[in-house]
Amino acid sequence: MSDVLSGKVLTCKWVVLAVKRHKQDLKRFSGKGAEYYFDLEAGMRVIKFFEFLKHSKGEWAGQVFKLSPWQQFVVYIIFG
Repeated sequence: MSDVLSGKVLTCKWVVLAVKRHKQDLKRFSGKGAEYYFDLEAGMRVIKFFEFLKHSKGEWAGQVFKLSPWQQFVVYIIFG
């Protein structure tokens, strides 16, 4: 996330806004009694789970399914 916000990773404005919103949400919902919480470990577990999956058909059959950085971000937010 810091690479997107610093400009190290070039993205469209919508991705930058999504990263900013997620960062704000983390601050807003931190601490005891928060309405929602973000489980960092759960998000990482799901990303690591993808390392055990393999493509079953086509050009990449048998190869490990590797998430792109943007896919990792989406999965991390959804499952964290």
